[in-house]
Amino acid sequence: MSAGRFSVLIRHLRRQEDDQRALLVDCDAELSRLATDRQTLAQQVAQSAVSCPPQLHEQLLIFTASCQQRDQLLATRMAEIEQRRSNIQTQLVALWRRRRSLETVDARQQRAHRAKLQARQDGSILDSAVRAWYLHEGKELEENPSSVAEYHSEALS
Repeated sequence: MSAGRFSVLIRHLRRQEDDQRALLVDCDAELSRLATDRQTLAQQVAQSAVSCPPQLHEQLLIFTASCQQRDQLLATRMAEIEQRRSNIQTQLVALWRRRRSLETVDARQQRAHRAKLQARQDGSILDSAVRAWYLHEGKELEENPSSVAEYHSEALS
């Protein structure tokens, strides 16, 4: 897989991670709002119980039961959102691992490519040096061809 393709996949995974993080923020905001609603509801029940005249006790019980049902609905909704948040976190971790894995493979391939280019460059420098030496010492090579192998082994060591 080419380096350009890796970078496209890595950018795509980063965007997906950002989307998942945005969903986490939304979940946190919704959980905060629901917690505030539950707290407000509990305060209303407590204030009503304190300030309710005895003749309205029956209406207070109805109001309290209604508030308890609402509180249970809010608690259920919070549990659903917490589960959703947990799923989003799991997906975020999976995306992060996938991206890191691709980044590792990409870095490894880039290092291998750079090493290959460096070896190619070193080889071309060596070839140039051998050619220059050959042109300079061409007459000696015609007389003694084994000196090419000696020169190569000296140059490589």
